[in-house]
Amino acid sequence: MSKIWLITGTARGIGRNIAQTALSAGDYVVAAARKPERLHELVERFGDQIPTLQQDVRDPSAAATAVQTAVDAFGRIDVVVHAGPHCGAGG
Repeated sequence: MSKIWLITGTARGIGRNIAQTALSAGDYVVAAARKPERLHELVERFGDQIPTLQQDVRDPSAAATAVQTAVDAFGRIDVVVHAGPHCGAGG
């Protein structure tokens, strides 16, 4: 059964790599990014597998919006990955 992912920071770096790997495996990814236009290539390649949304992780209400987007699109979330800036990695 395919998993439903909610991933922040999908425009580049580790967030994008995780999203691409999940999509290639047949999973679905709600891709959050400050600049979702950078996800155009993934959207063209994977279509309905990857709804995108603009999200600044510094905005507390953005998390609720991201969760609601995932639930509206797929009915559930199986995996959450916070790979965006301010995630605490590296410093």
